[in-house]
Amino acid sequence: MSVIEFDRERAIVIFRDLAARWQNREAPFNTEKFISPERKYHPKGVTVGSIEHAQFLFFSGWLNRNGKTATELFRDARNIAEQSPWIIDPRDSRSLERERFDLLERVIPFASHEKYTARVDWWYRDCMGLLRDTYESDPRNIFVTAELSGDWRADRDLLLKRLMSFFGTGPKIAQLILLFFQEVEWLDNHQHRWEAVRRVPSIAADMWVMRLMRQLNIVVSWESDISTKISSEISDFICEICFDESIPHTHLIQALWHTGAVICGRMRPKDQTVARPFCHNICPVGKSCVGIVPANYVSNGRLSLYATKNGKQRTTQRLASLRYDEMRPHPLTFDDLWHDPE
Repeated sequence: MSVIEFDRERAIVIFRDLAARWQNREAPFNTEKFISPERKYHPKGVTVGSIEHAQFLFFSGWLNRNGKTATELFRDARNIAEQSPWIIDPRDSRSLERERFDLLERVIPFASHEKYTARVDWWYRDCMGLLRDTYESDPRNIFVTAELSGDWRADRDLLLKRLMSFFGTGPKIAQLILLFFQEVEWLDNHQHRWEAVRRVPSIAADMWVMRLMRQLNIVVSWESDISTKISSEISDFICEICFDESIPHTHLIQALWHTGAVICGRMRPKDQTVARPFCHNICPVGKSCVGIVPANYVSNGRLSLYATKNGKQRTTQRLASLRYDEMRPHPLTFDDLWHDPE
């Protein structure tokens, strides 16, 4: 039973406009601020579309864990790909030596804590082993060897099931990895199969996307705003719209994530006077946005179990609720303040 209700027609209009803006690199997506992390931190010496590129993307996606930002994770993954490539390449004989994988404790969130040391073994034994034994050490084979039916729900479930067979990979991360691979022009002999894979919509609904769905008044009612209860419904809804309306989902999710995370989450200051141009002039969905959903975290959070580069521990704790009920208005414009006495 659905716990959330959507405005489908409103979503179609907003999604189509956003996807086109990203695809055509229209403002504000035409500056260096809007480069996806998987491209910004592409390893030196790795050919785009190669098997090494596939190994980098697969490891980067698998690496996503609470406590680190996408920038931090891709930076770590790039360093691994450039300095210790055997850790992500099952073809390398050094990938069979367990002791070489200890440095992963520095890049896998929480891995240095005794409760989570199995994460390193998950990658070394289970993930690398599955790539060798089932997919000939090439992560691209996860996708191109799948027999797709043309039913997007069944095909997505099949691809995600394959990805989730790797230890430590859940539905959200699986969709994220699928998206990474769908955006690349791969250098292989299976282009006809990639065309079918790219038609399968996949949306990883993270905190930023879930907040935007309420701010854009696409989510119009809800019985719960607990992220774990609504994320799959939001993902399915966006996927369905993209498939039915032929909206490129890879462009749409990039536009949604950058709008939510970069513009609304980081670029927009807290001070209303300074924030005003971000909401009303820079944000590509400013005219469709009805308010601002507060960030779902608390400042006095728990200490995470890894140290940052400067040796300090990060304090983070996210609330289960997305705080939809606490949505507040945008900063006022001068037009809002203007009053004609007559």
